[in-house]
Amino acid sequence: MSSLGYTATPMSRAKIRAMATAVRSITGLGAQACFDITRFLEIELPKLDPDFTFLVSERSAMGENLALTHVRERSIEVREDVYDKACEGWGFDRLTLAHELGHYVLHPEVALARRVGTGSIKAYVDPEWQANAFAGELLMPLAVFKRIDPKGAANTFGVTQKAVETQTAAWRREGLL
Repeated sequence: MSSLGYTATPMSRAKIRAMATAVRSITGLGAQACFDITRFLEIELPKLDPDFTFLVSERSAMGENLALTHVRERSIEVREDVYDKACEGWGFDRLTLAHELGHYVLHPEVALARRVGTGSIKAYVDPEWQANAFAGELLMPLAVFKRIDPKGAANTFGVTQKAVETQTAAWRREGLL
C-alpha cells in the first residue's frame, strides 16, 4: 500500500503503540524481545481472523513490490525472497512484514481518502508513516527496550540498527526515554 495521494484517519504514536502492544498481548508474546512475525502471519493471525490469507509470491509476479496488503481481500502478500530472509531473521525483511501487518491492523476498512494536491502531509495522517510506526512498536516494544542493553538492541529485537535509531528517536521526542 502506498500513501502517494492518500491520507488515513489521524492516529497518534501512542494509539499505534497501544495497538501493537495489543497484538503482542493477544498471542502471549508481550514480554518476549524478538517477536516471531512470520509465525504470527502464518499461524496466529489466521486463528484470530479466519478470513485472513498470507501469500508468498514469486518475484516475477510482484516485481519491485516487497510486500502488499490487500485490505479488501483480507490478505498480505509477500515476495518470496523477502519471506525467506524474514524467516532467516533479516531485520529489514522482518520490518517489511511488520509494516504490512500495520496496514492490515490500522487500515482494515480501507479508510483512506484521496488527497488533493502533491504537497506533504502530516505524519499522523500518512498511512505509510503509521505502518512504519506500528512495525517499530511491534518489533521493539518500549517496555522490553528499557530492560535490555541498548547497544545490542538490533540483535535482541531482530531488526536493523537504523530501525533502533528511528524508534529511540521517536521515544525521545515523546519524552519516553
